[in-house]
Amino acid sequence: RAIGTTGVETPVDIEVNSADEAAGDFAYITIGDERQKVDGSTHRRGYNFAVLEPRTGRLVQKAAFDTAASAYEAQKMAEFLADVPAGYIVVGAVRGRGADRLTDEAVQALRSIGSGVDPRQQPAWSHALIGVKGAPAGSAAEVWQAGQSWLRVGSNPDARTLSAALDWAELR
Repeated sequence: RAIGTTGVETPVDIEVNSADEAAGDFAYITIGDERQKVDGSTHRRGYNFAVLEPRTGRLVQKAAFDTAASAYEAQKMAEFLADVPAGYIVVGAVRGRGADRLTDEAVQALRSIGSGVDPRQQPAWSHALIGVKGAPAGSAAEVWQAGQSWLRVGSNPDARTLSAALDWAELR
């Protein structure tokens, strides 16, 4: 349940899926396990965020910013992340071209939750991250690449027990 190298563990399962335009153009954030899932994404173009209370994992806020459209949206994203309380878990997923209009302030805001990349270097790439407000840059669990980015932090979703019964076996 460790969130990257932040030193924080999540009390709930978190799954993040991000896809660029060529790989499906989506952003999904799922909080919880098979018995109780919460949709943490607004599924809008650009950066989608879910903010979780660190003790319980309760979703306290979700928002999206069309950072492909305008620097104004990037500024709103930076302000949103600046207002997240220290220690809270922040989950992010990009839908489509999320870095086209990112500003220096927006990149610094991503670093404030543990991101270690500057998405402006490849603005069309997917980006999935699970970080903690106030964590050092580069400490978040993060995937940033062309195509699809996927992350999961939490328990193993496969609860089946595994076993084998053999009557006879020969190894050569």
